[in-house]
Amino acid sequence: MQPVKSTVALSETMPSYQTTLIAPAGTYPWQILIRFYAPWGDGSLEGWQIPLTPPTVLVNDTAYSVDTTFSYQQNYMNGQPSPGYDQHEQCFTVFIGQTTALEEAMSITVSGEFQQVGYMSATLYYSSLNTPTLPIEVIDSEMTAIPDTANPYIAGNPSVFSNEYGVSGKIDLYRPDKVASLSILPDEVAEDGCSKGYLYANKDEGQEILILRIKVPQTFIHNATPDTVFGHYQCRELTVSAHPVYGLPQTLDFWSVSSRMLNDFIDDEGYAYVFFGPDDYVQQQVIEQQTVATRPPVMIWGNYTGYLLGDPSGSLIVRYRDPADNWVGNPANAVCYLDKASNQPVTTAELGEYLPELYGDTLANFLAGHIGDVIKDQAWPD
Repeated sequence: MQPVKSTVALSETMPSYQTTLIAPAGTYPWQILIRFYAPWGDGSLEGWQIPLTPPTVLVNDTAYSVDTTFSYQQNYMNGQPSPGYDQHEQCFTVFIGQTTALEEAMSITVSGEFQQVGYMSATLYYSSLNTPTLPIEVIDSEMTAIPDTANPYIAGNPSVFSNEYGVSGKIDLYRPDKVASLSILPDEVAEDGCSKGYLYANKDEGQEILILRIKVPQTFIHNATPDTVFGHYQCRELTVSAHPVYGLPQTLDFWSVSSRMLNDFIDDEGYAYVFFGPDDYVQQQVIEQQTVATRPPVMIWGNYTGYLLGDPSGSLIVRYRDPADNWVGNPANAVCYLDKASNQPVTTAELGEYLPELYGDTLANFLAGHIGDVIKDQAWPD
């Protein structure tokens, strides 16, 4: 299945960067060059047009002027003669011009907000008595990011074209509380007063695409040839459903994935995956795959394959029918809380590896290759 082509949305906020260059004592620092390659935005094949936001440069805690050396708007044709500048480069210069040898090391701090570019570097040029030009260079991936885990030039991190930084996208699942188990979901109620037949989750605002990972228990109807002799099962039936807000127009003719369907794409470790997306996006997949109206389409996304359901704008519900008392994944193993105000997320300490895991993100980030901490071509996040 081919994903729908879409323009990746540009981010509204960026992590910040900071790096410190040290000119050794006894040397003559004379300038700093900050280079940006492949800027994105209103640039074109003819070259970049609007200057990027330059960094702030402090020399021994004193702010220095940052001048535009090369851009589309300034000395553009001067970049052509050899050795010149790249046509799609922007270069900023900080002139230091030290004429006497430093008595002690000089600290130069370059900081700012990451720009939407393909590459950035900061280089200090200095000389010594023996060498006319010596460089100290730091590239973008080596700079300190703020937040410290958000450097967009480190493999596996959201890039400068992501909408979110430092946000895992993880969504908690809950067991129905006592009040809900009496008034909303009054079945499979355990001795503690809470239903053992459900886990549920509600996505956050702005999360358009979700991925659920669930370790599939032994169920009665798990494939096209159910057991002809009834046996012992960890859970008689397990399903995953996307329920829209009550009263909204219903645009899709499907909303659930059964345990048999979960087994269709189970991985080597026994996990199955279910995707959730905007109804119009899901409907487009139905059309492309020409699926039966009441059967969800299949999403193939890097390392992960599973059925694609619509938007769980009301709630995402995992239903457990007759879970075995001795099965660790039985929702009855989770704490039973009195009401919604006191309810807390279910934990792995309670359900072990059978606790479903759920992540959400924007459609743009999904098309760019990640749903929160889940990267399409990498292993599931720890």
